[in-house]
Amino acid sequence: MSGRLLVHIGLPKTATTALQQDVLPQLTEHGVTYAGVRQPRGSGQSGLYDGLMAMLRGADPAPVREGLAAALRHGSVALSEEMVVVSEPSVDWRTKVRRLGELLAGLDAQVLVTVRSPAEALFSYHVERQRQPGPARPPFLRDIGSSAYDIYRYRTLTTLLDEAFDPATVHYLPFEAVTAGEADLIWELLGLPAPERVAPPVRNQRDRQADAVHTGVRPTVGDKLKSAVLRAGLGGRSVRRLGRPLVRALRTLQLGERTVPTPTEAEWASLRGALADDAQALYERAGIDYRASV
Repeated sequence: MSGRLLVHIGLPKTATTALQQDVLPQLTEHGVTYAGVRQPRGSGQSGLYDGLMAMLRGADPAPVREGLAAALRHGSVALSEEMVVVSEPSVDWRTKVRRLGELLAGLDAQVLVTVRSPAEALFSYHVERQRQPGPARPPFLRDIGSSAYDIYRYRTLTTLLDEAFDPATVHYLPFEAVTAGEADLIWELLGLPAPERVAPPVRNQRDRQADAVHTGVRPTVGDKLKSAVLRAGLGGRSVRRLGRPLVRALRTLQLGERTVPTPTEAEWASLRGALADDAQALYERAGIDYRASV
């Protein structure tokens, strides 16, 4: 008899690392193959995982479908990777979701989405993106205008997921349940008895001050110069070619640690008002109520 397939697609900043490191690997004790990302990310990944990620970026889906079918003949399979809904230079998150939907069509698959209060998730994701090496991103309220942040606009997200997958197979789990060790839904979707609830260790806590979040990143003079050039709209090919040697040289000169200003109360209020419809959409679709937080 074939097994069940569970695919967890994030969202980022919704305790995904806790699931991948502390919860999902426990499934192997019950005969489930865990083929999702292995934490920490520097560790080796499975061939099925590598094939899935290549497929989402445009590779032939046939080998992945064959690999899934073979694995399912031996039992249930769990996959987890929030990069499914993270835009990359070569492919945006919407395209990845549609490709995953095409891959899973006809399979007995359940899709799990972990979610969080949209305002908190947007800021946490902005901080995460500011931790990436290179030039700083725009200020928070301007940066979240990018389509990369549309994953937390739940009206948009739930509509797309219901188009890409059978709506009856898409399930939502709140961040607060994961951090409290209340992830029984995962076991239920795989037809397994839930273990004793144990809250996973706290990870990825932000280093907060009253007015800023520390990122641990120390930008360079070259990064600052590149940011200024891009903000000024001078990022043409000839400028990039001529300025590249200078930027490389200036990247040897480090500046102070990059911090991210915490939104003011007025900014939080404005953002929460703008997200009220998204909180309502998630409540209507999944019964998860973040309406009070916006």
